[in-house]
Amino acid sequence: MDYNVFCEEVKDRVRDICGEDFNVSVRDTLKNNSVILKGLVIMGKESNVAPSIYLEEFYTDHCDGRDMDDIVNDILKLYAKNRDCGNLDVNLFNNFEEIRSRITYKLINYESNLSLLQTLPHRRFLDLAVVYLVVLGETPRGQATVTIHTEHMENWGTTEEELWKLAADNAPRLSKPEIMSLCDLVKDMMGQMPDMMDEGIPADAGMYVLTNTSRINGVACMLYDDVVSGFAGGLGKDLYIIPSSIHEVIMMPADGYTDVDRMIDIIKEVNSTQVGEEEILSYRLYRYSRSADRISCL
Repeated sequence: MDYNVFCEEVKDRVRDICGEDFNVSVRDTLKNNSVILKGLVIMGKESNVAPSIYLEEFYTDHCDGRDMDDIVNDILKLYAKNRDCGNLDVNLFNNFEEIRSRITYKLINYESNLSLLQTLPHRRFLDLAVVYLVVLGETPRGQATVTIHTEHMENWGTTEEELWKLAADNAPRLSKPEIMSLCDLVKDMMGQMPDMMDEGIPADAGMYVLTNTSRINGVACMLYDDVVSGFAGGLGKDLYIIPSSIHEVIMMPADGYTDVDRMIDIIKEVNSTQVGEEEILSYRLYRYSRSADRISCL
């Protein structure tokens, strides 16, 4: 069965089961790194937000022989588990004075998002782009955010420079930074050492994870005042910064493990085998210099 036909059949079956009290649709969503996913949206008549249930993995299961009834049942169970998004005041987005304190930012790869960036106010940072978000509120699944497009900025009568200043002030409050030992984090989560150590980076290299407390889009913490510089100052050493995903980077003393070419090879290998396409941040290795107080690409 063709993928588009599969999506339409899933939508029709879910609509028949849910009945007239729900609007059921399939929407194309442009994700990070130009990834386009088809999401099934089941929205109750009393709601103004709903989770998207992406259908790619379900289609793979169907191609492998899984029965359509089983797939639809799993989709409905997934919806039931995640349906409580709450009702958010989306009209808040129209009032710039009301949202000034809610504007924040995230980092994405520049070259991999050229089409998307044509519609977004942004600025370059290394091989990345800073893009801006509005935090509309909290849901049981985390923060609900809306990406700021150029048309929003123009309607508000503001500029990218003002968005940058507001986001720089707000982000550390809205998404607090967190630094932890990579060994401790991975042992707690997986009970084993991380793959980069298996690939040849020794455990005593002193690897630390920089993210935020929600561990979502935590790479933006690299932009916060004194976070990277303060950590490097505490160690008294320059840092290598390894892009792990859009959610975190790994920092390690630059005078420890010094095989830069091997680290770059590992970044490429991990991105191609272990990181989802839409969560890849970069294929570059970064270095923070204390004397220059600057992060640069290697």
